[in-house]
This record gives sequence, C-alpha cells and structure tokens, in this order.
Amino acid sequence: MLSETAVVNAYRLILGRDPESPEVVAYHRSHPDEAVLRKTLLSSPEFAALYDQLGDAELKLNSDRDALPPAARVEVEAQGEAGATLWARVAKSWTEMGQSVPHWSVLTFDQFRPEALEENRAVFENSAEIDGRLVDAALERFAGGSSPAKAKTPAQATCLEIGCGVGRATRALARRFGKVVGVDISSAHLAVADQELKRAGFRNVALRHMARIEDYETLPQVDFLYSRIVLQHNPPPVQAAILRTALSRLAPGGIALFQVVTYARDYAYDVASDLARQGGMEMHVLPQATVFAILDDSGVVPVEVQEDDAAGDDERFRSHLFLAQKRG
Repeated sequence: MLSETAVVNAYRLILGRDPESPEVVAYHRSHPDEAVLRKTLLSSPEFAALYDQLGDAELKLNSDRDALPPAARVEVEAQGEAGATLWARVAKSWTEMGQSVPHWSVLTFDQFRPEALEENRAVFENSAEIDGRLVDAALERFAGGSSPAKAKTPAQATCLEIGCGVGRATRALARRFGKVVGVDISSAHLAVADQELKRAGFRNVALRHMARIEDYETLPQVDFLYSRIVLQHNPPPVQAAILRTALSRLAPGGIALFQVVTYARDYAYDVASDLARQGGMEMHVLPQATVFAILDDSGVVPVEVQEDDAAGDDERFRSHLFLAQKRG
C-alpha cells in the first residue's frame, strides 16, 4: 500500500492542490505502485482541464485564433413541428446514452465507461470541483453586492442547473447553494442522478425531466443559473430556446454562468438539412451575436466572457463561458 505522503505529494505536484478528503487518500493508497497513481491523476478530467488552461507555450503564427473568425451561417430558430422534432431527436439520443453509457456520455473518457466506472468513480465525482471553482469565481465577482440575487447568500439561494446528467456537477452546486433544481432532457440520466445523489446524502436537490421545451416555463424562479458541457450538444435552435426560456426564470439580480461553443471552423447550420439526420452525440455552435441578443431580450447584462476548454482540445472549436446578471 502506498503511503499517505506519496498520495499527497502526487496531488500537489500534478493537480496543484491537496486531496479533498481522507477517503480520497485511502482510495489512492490502494494503487499497487506510484506509477499507477501518477497515471490515474494524469488521466483525470481535472488534470486535462488544468493542462488546457495552462495553454501551449509554443508561439503559433498565422493561427485562426489570431483573427476575427468569419461569420458563420447558423439558423437559430425552429418553430412548430420542426422544433419539436429536433427536441425529440436530442431526447432520444441522450436517453439511449443514459441507458447504456450514462457517465461516459457526461465525460467522454474511457475510464468512465460502465466496465471501468467503479474503479474510477471517485475521479468522476471529484471532477465536480472544477465546476465548483468556476461558481466560486463567479460569486466572488459579486461579493458585497446583490449576490446571487437581491441580498440573498448562496446558502439561501436556488440554483438551476441546465443538463444535470447523472448529477456530476450537481454535487458541487449542492454544496454551495441552499437548493438546486437539476433539469435534463434524458429521463435515464435523471434516474441515475436521483439514485447517486440520494446515496451520497444530498437532500437539497430537486430533479426535473424536461420532456418539452415548454417545461422550462414551469420551473420556479431561481437566483443562479449554471450550465457547462451541455448546450453544445444541442442544435442551435434548441440551444437558443433553452437559454431564452431558462433566463426567463432568473430572478432580478440573479446570476447566469453558462458555456456554449460560439464558433467552429467550416461550420454551418440550417434546420431543413438537420432534420434529415439520425442523431447521436452532436457538437453545435451558438454564435456570440445570438447569445448577446438573447441576453438583451431577457433583460440580462453580460459581465464577463472568457474562453473555455469545455469543447476539448479540438482546434476547430471556440468555446466561451458567459457570466451575466439579470437587471433588477
């Protein structure tokens, strides 16, 4: 069995922090040797995120990131039957993944496939603190003001999580907010989330199935809205409809923190062509111009926009994290 010192030193060297609990230390001490410990930490989603944030030290000349990208042709409205068909296709794809590979569909690393999940469950669950740190940083921007809404503390506030999946990031949100409403298009993912969150002792989470876009209109008023690695997997009209409707549930003074892919090289989208597709795990764009228009129409003011690594290391994609506040 590895020593506690070996585990702590590995965490400090690779992840830049101490282990979060004695249970995590005990789990890693069970590795047969330090090589396995290093491999586990180096292959973790947390290290992948940290590595991406460090960036590439090599100067890249003539990169398409050095210039304003060309405007993309992206259709962002799908009314009536077309919109319902897109919604149903996304629901079918994610429900099927929720039944077969629920955790892998949330973080697409092989270590989270069903056959490998149990030995990597702690890594999966601990990755929620990446989201927790983002939320902490967002709340710090409003410290001393109306954070998260009209004189409420986070412990008094309600957070809406769009696309909660199996409850991975939900864990971090539930540690910070008095109540979390987790919504998802996949009933299969929600069934897993319900079981795992209850087993972990979280009692301040309410899960809701969004069978239709209209179901967002039935949600309670919330003080904080969070979504990451979710909207990008929906066609642009679905993303726009979710964002517009969810922002309508944000209380005056409330905070929104969400991520979308805003550009992809050679990407274009039109509803008619997309309706012929069969589904699966998709990657889509919602242009920044559309995001800003939705925020403005919703009475929500942008505070910061930061590049984000939620789309992975594929150079074709540009992903951005939006921080905004509802007027009031």
